[in-house]
Formats: sequence, C-alpha cells, structure tokens
Amino acid sequence: MPLRSIFAGLLAAAQVPEPLPPASGAAIQWRSPASCPDRGALLRGIETRLGRSLRPGELGVDGVVTVHATPPLYRLTLRLRAGGPEERRTLAAATCAALTDATAVLAASAVAARAPGDPLVGQANAPAVPEPTGARPHGKPPGATPASGEPEGAGEPAGASTSPGEAVEEVTPSEPPAQNDPPVADREPGPADAPVSVPQTVEERALEPVEPAPPPDEPARRRALGGFVRVQGGPEYGALPGITGAVGLAAGLLWRRARLEVQGVWLAPRTADRAQGEVRASLAAAAIQGCARLGRGRVEVPVCGGLELGGMRGGARGVPDARTTTGLWLAVVAGAGVAVRLGARWSLTGALQLAGTLVGPDFQVIDPGPAVRLFAPAPVTGRLLVGVEVRLGDPR
Repeated sequence: MPLRSIFAGLLAAAQVPEPLPPASGAAIQWRSPASCPDRGALLRGIETRLGRSLRPGELGVDGVVTVHATPPLYRLTLRLRAGGPEERRTLAAATCAALTDATAVLAASAVAARAPGDPLVGQANAPAVPEPTGARPHGKPPGATPASGEPEGAGEPAGASTSPGEAVEEVTPSEPPAQNDPPVADREPGPADAPVSVPQTVEERALEPVEPAPPPDEPARRRALGGFVRVQGGPEYGALPGITGAVGLAAGLLWRRARLEVQGVWLAPRTADRAQGEVRASLAAAAIQGCARLGRGRVEVPVCGGLELGGMRGGARGVPDARTTTGLWLAVVAGAGVAVRLGARWSLTGALQLAGTLVGPDFQVIDPGPAVRLFAPAPVTGRLLVGVEVRLGDPR
C-alpha cells in the first residue's frame, strides 16, 4: 500500500495520464496535455456533481484534449456512455480546465438521466435537473423501481436518449405517470412529452463545436494584390566609360508568385579621355520588368526580365566645334536578386542586373580627317544594386 501511494504521487507530479481505472470502477479514459487537470480531477468533478460515488460499469468516458495554435486553444473529442447509446461531442475552450468541468457536467447529467432516483447535483453550486410534468406511462407512481425482470429505464419516452455518434444535448427521462392517467398510446402527445435538456454550466455555455480551421494560405482570406516601393543604388560598368555609380527608384505590384515593376535609373557622368579629345557622358533610363517570386518565408528570390529605354547625354571637350548631344538608349534587361524580410513591411534587397545594348549612341570626332570614336557603350553592361524596399500589402 505505501508503494502504491508513492507511485501515485510520482504520477501526479509528472502530470501524465493515469494508466489504471479509477477506484470507483468507472471506465474513464482521459488523455490531455501535462498542464491540464488529470483523470483524477475529472472523476472528482463527476462525483461531486452527482453527489455520490460512481458504481462499477455505470459510466464510460473517453476524452482526448489537444492544443492548437489558433483560438480556441484547447479542443476536446469526447465519447460518453452511461448505460445507453454512446454519445460523441467535440468541444473547444480557451482553458483546459473549462473542458474538464464541462465533461464532468455532461457525465454526471448522463448518469443521472439513466438513474432518475439519484440526484444530478450533490452540491449547492452544481446545476439542478428540471422535473418535467406530463403523462406517466404504465401507471407507475413517481420513484417506483422497475419490476422484477423489467429492464431499468423501461417506460422512458422516445427522444430521452441520443442516437449513436450524434452531438446533441443530454436529456432526462420523464417522470412515471400518475395512476389515473390514460396510457400513452390512448392520448395525444403534449408539450410535456418533449425531451428535457440538462441545464448548462457557465463553462459549458462558453463552449462551441469546433469548426475546422481554414488553412493559413486560403485564397479567400488573402489579399489578391499588393504593392511596393524600393530605393536602390550601387556600382555600374559598361554603359559609361569606366566604373560609375547608379541610383534608382522602383515601384510596382505584387502577386503571390509574381511582381511587375517600373524602375528608373540614373548613371553618374564619367569621362573618356582620348588623344583627339575627351567626352563626358551620363545616362538616364526607365525599365519595365516582370519578375517571378521564388522562395518562401523571410527570403525571396526575384528573377526578372524586361526592356529599358532612355537617353545618354554626352559632351566633348578639347575638340573644335564640339557640342553636347543626347543619343537613344534601348536595352534588354535581365537580373536576379534576393530580398530578406526585416519586418512586416520592410525588406533589404540586392540584385545583379545585366543590360544587353540594342541601340546606343556612338560619340565620334569627324572633323578634321576621318571619323574617330571617342566612346560607345559596351554590348553588355552590368549593375550591382543594393536597396531598401517597403511593401504596401503583400498577398504571400
């Protein structure tokens, strides 16, 4: 006996489900997280509300409590049998203790409904079972016990029990009819023949059947479209003489798997020094690009492609009759980058862009003598751009 007490104390301290049935002999299975009341607390709650100890074989309970990430946090799948058909319920609550109390109320109500002579409540703070009035079948007085060979619960009105597998309210049987009342089959049914619902506790009234939570990425709960603005800059090589700096502003639209952006860029002036003279050139252009949004979570990898149109302005120095002119710039732009989310709206971005020149200016000295090229853009130019992006709603 001392060993059994020590073992029971260790189990209670570890807050694990008890593997053995309770001392009353009731078949109670209760599986719940370690922070929840255990099976012993459930049994005490049932017997407190019933006002007596459970008899062997009088009650069967099988409950499983699970924890979920979204409210309600605790959800209970319950199977209950008290001498009749099995009932199944699914309940949810913000606390695990509320589910334990609700199970105790349901179990005590079911036992009391099967044994009208036993009170449902033995304490002042437990709900009372209403006593319906109406016809009493078979002429049995109130409180009469079943005759020898007659099964317990005979003469209960239809609807006083539940169908297997249905989640409905528990009901209590009607009282036996008075001696002078006609048989049930010889009279019209009245309101008193309707099943009587067991009163609910405050905790049970707060519980609601669990509806399957929608997936986090359900299309109906997502924004269909978002937007962004990005400021960026970095080194550029090939479009102007030598290495220069590029600054730009981009804005566009966001979908779950794609983005469309308009990007403006300006390349700082650079000078090409030749024996015939020098030319100083700069570039201003705008591009429209479509991008695929790869990656998930905090890291996104946009892969983009589009067209860039602009003007390259150049002016010669040290050349007779030099003048400043602006030439057409048209290029195919392709690139890949990475965006790391720093918050709900902010991202740090980096991208490598390549531009293939389709149309570009050619700065030459043509007088006196044959034409001499001072500068022309490279067939392929490259930019490494780093920036900060603000997202105005993101459907991902």
